[in-house]
Amino acid sequence: MPTITNKTNSTSYKAILIHPQLPTGRQQGDVRFGSQKVDIQAGDFYYAIPFAELEIEAGGASGQFIFFKSRKEKDISFYTKDKSILKDDFLISDPRFREHIKKTKFALTNLYRGAALFLSICLIIITSFYLFKDSIVKMAARNVPISWEEQMGDELFESIKKEYTFIENDSLIGVLGNELQPLINQVEAEGFNIELYLVEDASINAFALPGGKVMINSGLIKNASSWDEVAGVMAHEISHVSLRHHVRGAIDKIGFFSIVYLFLGDGSAVMATLANTMFELQTTAYSRTLEQEADSQGINYLQQCRINPEGMIQFFEMLDEKHEMTQIDSLLQFVSTHPSTPDRINDLKEQIEDKKENNYISFQSNYDDFKEGVLLTTN
Repeated sequence: MPTITNKTNSTSYKAILIHPQLPTGRQQGDVRFGSQKVDIQAGDFYYAIPFAELEIEAGGASGQFIFFKSRKEKDISFYTKDKSILKDDFLISDPRFREHIKKTKFALTNLYRGAALFLSICLIIITSFYLFKDSIVKMAARNVPISWEEQMGDELFESIKKEYTFIENDSLIGVLGNELQPLINQVEAEGFNIELYLVEDASINAFALPGGKVMINSGLIKNASSWDEVAGVMAHEISHVSLRHHVRGAIDKIGFFSIVYLFLGDGSAVMATLANTMFELQTTAYSRTLEQEADSQGINYLQQCRINPEGMIQFFEMLDEKHEMTQIDSLLQFVSTHPSTPDRINDLKEQIEDKKENNYISFQSNYDDFKEGVLLTTN
């Protein structure tokens, strides 16, 4: 090691000395430049590098440190994050270091440019996620198998079925299934399995579980006036199933990084969270966007089956009328979970008007007879 005993009085900079003779191999010290050397005092330990042997470069973790080394002693160096050291008067006045300083500054600038670029890309990705969240959630939902959603629906059904009294009348279930079979066929052709359940409950409500189990309350049957209205409600509910609204609602809640996992891997790491979220969301209302999607898709299903879509509108209008007459939520549960507004009804009317036809099918059974059978069963 060069023996340089005289010290300079130039500006000092904090740095870490790496030296095999230090007790821990490294120690913090003060760096000073002179006219022909740079030295560092680390406690009682002193080390100097003549300018004739000095090398300067960026290095360390992510290239964020400035290293000073001797060409003759490669295992000894000191480093600092203080970029102002490259502006020291003694250093910049020596023409031997102009290229060293230029390359080091370039390396440090590239580091910060790279960090800024990385942060910008992250910001763009996150911003894009929120701008195109609905589309991204739809794509993520496609990565969730329908069979998994059906399993979740089965588990949810087992957890709630004790809360309901089911109408176990094969004749009535058969009539209901037969009349609604054209709609069921539409969705089952897309890979879903629809199961219908009649529930003894006075509230005007129907709801679908993940995977395809659909509950229809006796209160809805009592207040509907035709098969067209029941079919309209059914078309809406099975649209929630086919459009994957249960999975999409859960994915929407679990966060950005969980969605990334669904895209980049098999998604198994987030499935438990997804299942818990789906269970929690089952009792909450769908978003306005999902409700509008279910309305629109429901109208499409009805028109494809040649079932008069006016029934869906008539049912919603009946709900609005009853909602004005009573505030008893237990009787109007459908309103609380399926908001029916004039704007929504107008949207449906516009959609029907665009594809209106007169060649609608006739149902095989009398609705009033079916309604009477359901009401007799519940008395």
